[in-house]
Amino acid sequence: MTIMFIFLFPSLTSGPLWMEYFEVQLDKCYKNWWTTLTFINNWYDESQMCLLHTWYLSADIQLFIFSLIFVVILYKNPNFGIKLIILVATANSLAIAVRTYILGQNPTVLYNTPDERDVYNQASTIYVNTYIHLGPYFVGLILGYFFLNLFVWMSALFGCLGIMLSTYTLNRGEIWNPIAGALYAGLHRTAWSLCVAWIIFGCTTGNGGLYNFNCIEWELTVHMHHQ
Repeated sequence: MTIMFIFLFPSLTSGPLWMEYFEVQLDKCYKNWWTTLTFINNWYDESQMCLLHTWYLSADIQLFIFSLIFVVILYKNPNFGIKLIILVATANSLAIAVRTYILGQNPTVLYNTPDERDVYNQASTIYVNTYIHLGPYFVGLILGYFFLNLFVWMSALFGCLGIMLSTYTLNRGEIWNPIAGALYAGLHRTAWSLCVAWIIFGCTTGNGGLYNFNCIEWELTVHMHHQ
């Protein structure tokens, strides 16, 4: 996009005000094109930012790289990882609030401001910076973690249930399609083991949730396991 903007856009159209506006934008890209390609242009002032509307790409890439640290922590220690993410997101929100109060800034960008330059200045100071969007990004990170765990748990539980119930018609005397029978014979033992393996792994690593507490840690079931 940056290369096209610099080399292709100047010859696309013309008009009485086209170059008056376009030359300003083009000059910023001539000077700082590399900031867009390296995804750091959102840390520059609007007057120096090449392709202002691409700020969110830079913010997303930076947050993605930064979040990898927390993804690793979540994988190693989910409980600590979730608490750490909540702590960092809370601290980030408080920091933004304190900064806004001390500097007397607007809570958000006011697009109905008469001066267009003021809108751009607001955007470059209180909107496009990466850390301002850390809290929302972390909310998505935690949600994705829970969705992943929920999906795996549901897959494991319904997988076990499906394997057990799928032979209902066979036990009643129905003749299966040869292909279906062959697939079941070849896959059901390994599939069952995978489902049970996830349940064991989830519970032994503290990710069993209610199942871990009610079924695995319940004193009665512990004694039954010993028997």
